[in-house]
Amino acid sequence: MVYGSHVAVFGCKGCRKCISVCGENAIFYSCGRVQIDMQKCNSCGQCVSHCPNKALLLMD
Repeated sequence: MVYGSHVAVFGCKGCRKCISVCGENAIFYSCGRVQIDMQKCNSCGQCVSHCPNKALLLMD
């Protein structure tokens, strides 16, 4: 876990590959893109490393 960090979504193409790698079930699909439930997200970065479109970023 990275304290003080969060995952941001920019330019999601809707492939949903990140959803299956999230162990916290913090990612959901809505309105044509993925969204992050920050109450569940532990900022592990698995979704970031699996996004083929580089649409997810781990921010400080």
